[in-house]
Amino acid sequence: MKKNEDGRSMVEMLGVLAIIGVLSVGGITGYSMVMNRYRAERIFNLASSLTASSTGGNVTGKGSIYGAVLTLKENGLVCISWNGLSKDVQKIFETRVAIYEKKDNCINFRKRKTGSTQK
Repeated sequence: MKKNEDGRSMVEMLGVLAIIGVLSVGGITGYSMVMNRYRAERIFNLASSLTASSTGGNVTGKGSIYGAVLTLKENGLVCISWNGLSKDVQKIFETRVAIYEKKDNCINFRKRKTGSTQK
């Protein structure tokens, strides 16, 4: 007697679900990395606009984005208070700036100089 079986077995279905699960985890990880870079870039752009607004005078400014509060001080340093940003965003941001001082609640920094005119 010959059995005619159609459909998928339980093992095949579990294999497909395992593959989908692995791909989903990879996608979520990649998405969170991209979002962390985006947040760090936005914070860096805010810091850049704050420092660009001070044209050598004693101008102070303040801005806030994603829970980070940036304050431009009179000496040209920018102070950032993180207030709940993830460590990944902080690490990405810190690679873009020159940190002068870390205090309990504030990091003082300047933008890194780029190009061949760096001394």
